[in-house]
Amino acid sequence: MTAYIASLITDALTEFAYDAELAGLSYGISDASDGLSLAVGGYNEKAHVLLKRVLEKARTLVVDPHRFEVIKEQVPFFVVPLQLNDSHSCLSSSKATRTSTLTSPIK
Repeated sequence: MTAYIASLITDALTEFAYDAELAGLSYGISDASDGLSLAVGGYNEKAHVLLKRVLEKARTLVVDPHRFEVIKEQVPFFVVPLQLNDSHSCLSSSKATRTSTLTSPIK
């Protein structure tokens, strides 16, 4: 589900991101095991404006049903079947792949 959200945010920021790219800035939103991952890059004193805009869009995103249908076709949705007799190893594997991240609520 977070892959859909990341794609919807990226889609909503297409025009703004183009201008940022012309200014030498970039960003990326992707799904992570414990939520979304956001990266902002570039050598420009306006990187904080891009970061603020991306976080603002993430907080206030209104999903256009038509765009959702388009993105739903583009984003693969993988379902991994859980074997009942192997639930312990699935949990252990999930715990082992987690990384330490800085998290803060969007205000």
